[in-house]
Amino acid sequence: LHVFAFGVADYDEDRLDLQYPTKDVDDLVASLSAHAEGLFTDVEVTTLKDREVSTAAVRRHLKSVLRQAGEEDTVVVFGAGHGIRDADGEYYFLTSGDTPADPFGGISRHDIENLVTWSGLRARRKILLLDTCHSGAGSADSETRARGAEPLFPQEHVNQIIEGQGGGTYILAASSDG
Repeated sequence: LHVFAFGVADYDEDRLDLQYPTKDVDDLVASLSAHAEGLFTDVEVTTLKDREVSTAAVRRHLKSVLRQAGEEDTVVVFGAGHGIRDADGEYYFLTSGDTPADPFGGISRHDIENLVTWSGLRARRKILLLDTCHSGAGSADSETRARGAEPLFPQEHVNQIIEGQGGGTYILAASSDG
């Protein structure tokens, strides 16, 4: 079992601070580790919290750690913090220095999605868990659709991922825009 969990609770702009993302990282890792006995021979865990979370760190982890997972391994990726859509409807996971008005230093939808869909991953079982605003909307709101933006994980895109990988990829995204 390969677990990669990241959470941002402490933001430069204090009004954005959250109470639970880093606690959720710890709790998820503890729960998975406790229940992995007998199911997995080993549990590899990497966590990033607050200022450790960056696009570079996420990409580095994908290329250096997650790619080591074998075909019979399971990869679980968890992210918690603020998610935002820019004026064009593009999703970003906000890192500590980002704001809703300037999300561009954050982690893009593409980089997060790659954690479970990148062609260099051999693991057949991959689970992405996102606990951020804007991650779980089944379809974009009417204003976002009017700008031509799509949901974070549109159904037809998820179907293509599943067909292309023969199944085994699961995405659970928790929240709408609020």
